[in-house]
Amino acid sequence: MVNIRNMKVFKERLAQLEQEASRHGVVLVPAQAADLLADHIAAVAHQFGVTERTALQTYIAPHAISLMAERPSGNRVTTWREVAQR
Repeated sequence: MVNIRNMKVFKERLAQLEQEASRHGVVLVPAQAADLLADHIAAVAHQFGVTERTALQTYIAPHAISLMAERPSGNRVTTWREVAQR
């Protein structure tokens, strides 16, 4: 089983989340940001019935990270409708 936190794309999305959150005035400690992203990936994987790796590579796009950064404490699974409406 692959640990998604070791994947290059996870690290890229994590860096983006930290940058976007900072841009919105939200300070996330690195462990908190990683946990938030990992939890979001797990929720998306569960919602779509895919592995976390597939969810990360397919559904956790840069624009989804921007949405997460806008509302990190109240973040829930972002649906495709939410993303498409932005």
